[in-house]
Amino acid sequence: MSSARTLVGVTVVVLAGGCATAQEAAPAATDTRGETAVEALSEEERYDQSVRQVLGGNVAMFQECYERQLVMDAQLGGELVYEFKINIDGEVERATLLETTMENMIVERCVEKALRALQFDSPPRSNYIVTYPFDFKSTRGVRGGRTKGRSSVE
Repeated sequence: MSSARTLVGVTVVVLAGGCATAQEAAPAATDTRGETAVEALSEEERYDQSVRQVLGGNVAMFQECYERQLVMDAQLGGELVYEFKINIDGEVERATLLETTMENMIVERCVEKALRALQFDSPPRSNYIVTYPFDFKSTRGVRGGRTKGRSSVE
């Protein structure tokens, strides 16, 4: 029997010039002396960190899904929550959209396809299920006759 793991998302901001930055939303665990306590993390917690690193390292794929549709709809935005199963070989065997506030099937399918293309380390147990939120936002403005824009995936 496997239980689903809900991970904290990664915040990514993509500027109009194409530069991207990423930050984990949650800090590393620390002990009472303020030292990082990576050694104290369980095997599943370490694996969760690894999953977040893979997702954060590939955020450009998810961002591209959103950016392609944002060109057609400047008001596009919302949250997509996926559940995906990582098999023992580290491949995404199944990705399911659980919730959406975006209501854009093109972005939803593209993000699902990007998730399925990822390769993770072998999980600590078979059929490792992860629930992961993607929050897509856009801020657009006009300055001096030129359009400035920024979008983000959290």
